[in-house]
Amino acid sequence: MSDLKAQGQIASGIDPDILRMAFVSLAMTPILLKGIFEEQMGRPMDAEFLDRLAAFNGHLFSAGLTPDTSK
Repeated sequence: MSDLKAQGQIASGIDPDILRMAFVSLAMTPILLKGIFEEQMGRPMDAEFLDRLAAFNGHLFSAGLTPDTSK
């Protein structure tokens, strides 16, 4: 991770432990709470839904890790 920070590919202030926990949380919570989420949404979390969720979460990570170049 320090190499990515040094190369300016991810923001320098990213805490690797927080990043790891955020990733695991986004990856595991939908599976662990699948039944509850399906009941709340009123539809199944099928493969198409999970693909869309993974793409969305990927965009979240990409945006959150990108260095702020506006400063």
